[in-house]
Amino acid sequence: MSKYAEQRHTLATKIFPKAILEMRLKKDLIFLRDNIFRTNVGLAEALGVNEKQIRDWLDLDVKMQDKSFHHVFREVLKIKKWVREVEEYEPEKYFTGEK
Repeated sequence: MSKYAEQRHTLATKIFPKAILEMRLKKDLIFLRDNIFRTNVGLAEALGVNEKQIRDWLDLDVKMQDKSFHHVFREVLKIKKWVREVEEYEPEKYFTGEK
């Protein structure tokens, strides 16, 4: 994670209560599971956590521990950045050498 992204994460956790960030993160995780990774296992692998943790957080509404929360929050920020890059990616330019 870049230094700038780390600063944004630190600022976000200071400005917004963890409960609010958890609500937003849960929505992000559900979206990622349902639309990109398709399963809890795929999402867990992408985030670097155990599949049981994903199931507990999303399906059983168990609260995240601080360490897990911060790790998952940072990983979701990375995934959001990659998704934006993919949306902007134009394979025609890459394969034809156009700039």
